[in-house]
Amino acid sequence: MKVKTIIVILLIILILGLSFFFFVSYKKDKAKQIILEDVNVLEKDIEIISKKTDLDDFKLVYEIEFYYQDVKYEYEVDLLTNKIIGYDQEEKITNKNTVKTLTQEDVKNIALKDAKIQSENVDNIIVQEDKTDGNLKYKIEFSFNKIHYEYKIDSNGKIIKVVKEPVDEEDTD
Repeated sequence: MKVKTIIVILLIILILGLSFFFFVSYKKDKAKQIILEDVNVLEKDIEIISKKTDLDDFKLVYEIEFYYQDVKYEYEVDLLTNKIIGYDQEEKITNKNTVKTLTQEDVKNIALKDAKIQSENVDNIIVQEDKTDGNLKYKIEFSFNKIHYEYKIDSNGKIIKVVKEPVDEEDTD
């Protein structure tokens, strides 16, 4: 009798483990498709650097880094909801010779266009010039719809880096 009970318990554990494995596998495939749609690329066109599943703040998170053309992308997706919870983009600087100066309004328009947000919907936009490595860049930060955006834009108007992450509710007080 005890042996049968132990076998039944082990079978239940095995079935639950396999179910969880297939669930996570399905959700990771779904998350990858959401990311590819967000970047508007096909999987065959990207070069994956790393991918993993992690437990972050009690959330099962799929993390992936990949290159598409000259851009490195990093995404985090909540596997339970299949929502993008973190995003980062860095572009290689390929031509440092031609430099033009942008106005703060130019920088603001470039970032808002990329984020697909109308300027009248955003408050507290901060634009700063950055010359730390000898090259003029602009850093712009703003929040919209509980998402904090940070852009780094070179002096030619090319987006070098994008960070998009949820606003921490505790920080809004």
